[in-house]
Amino acid sequence: MLRLNRRFDRTDRVCKVGVSRSWKEYDLRMLRTQVGAPATGQWWQIMPAVVQTAFWILVGTVTLLTYIHARRTVLQPVRTEAYKLQLEEMTKIYRIFAGKGEVDLANYFGTKEMVNANVAAMYDAYIRTQLGYEHKDKEDRPYAKRYCPSARIRTEALELAGTHQKEKDRNGTEVPSFVWSDYRHHALYLPRGVSVAEEEIESAASNPLVPSELCSLLEELIEIAARNSEYLRDVIEEEAPRMPELYPTIDDITRSGFGWINNKLTRRAEEYKPKVDEITGFCRIYLSSDSLNVAPGRRSARRSRLN
Repeated sequence: MLRLNRRFDRTDRVCKVGVSRSWKEYDLRMLRTQVGAPATGQWWQIMPAVVQTAFWILVGTVTLLTYIHARRTVLQPVRTEAYKLQLEEMTKIYRIFAGKGEVDLANYFGTKEMVNANVAAMYDAYIRTQLGYEHKDKEDRPYAKRYCPSARIRTEALELAGTHQKEKDRNGTEVPSFVWSDYRHHALYLPRGVSVAEEEIESAASNPLVPSELCSLLEELIEIAARNSEYLRDVIEEEAPRMPELYPTIDDITRSGFGWINNKLTRRAEEYKPKVDEITGFCRIYLSSDSLNVAPGRRSARRSRLN
């Protein structure tokens, strides 16, 4: 029995040694798998993944280089053509306002013609209702349709149309009763030059090639022009009640002028020049060397070569 036990002990030790060796080899293989090192005899199994990864890296690199090259060659003419069109539009805008002072800008927006047309309409209303005189050549008046094709009419004027009671004058003709101190300049006549200037600026502001910031500046300029025209309406209504005192007879009307109303409008109206300076300044900055992607050093170098 003692011999058998010794043999069993030897066999048991051999089994334990074999088991421990097999577990060590298994742990070693697992460790190599976790750290990315292939087990002996299995390196060929990961070669497809390595080749595929290298392929996609190569494809991505070629695509990126192709795009960079296309931006410099194929796409550059498209950008250049678009920039030429934008340059033409902004040059037109710049030429409209470049070198113009406040008086020139007022003339561009037709301020003088608008004052003459609307003040003449107020004068004619005064001599018709208060002095009983009617102009025979209505088509030649400054507010006639051929001179002022459009007008801004208040909605209340449409509501009041035809509501005045009728009364008879000395000749027995029915005329609407009217108190001159209640005069309201409902129709603001716009000369052709005013409409042309507004349409020109609105066309530039709605052009998709014009930068959005410049479009906002142009729209603000149009709003200034619209407010100035409303100031003219207000000045006429404020000064109209003075007409019986200043011009009691038709001879006084003949010797009168529009300067007193024009001077008051000039003091009240907003100036165009500050907003126009913003517009021209934006055009200069936008069309400078930075927008052309030309560094100042390169630009000076080009000028020196040209000289």
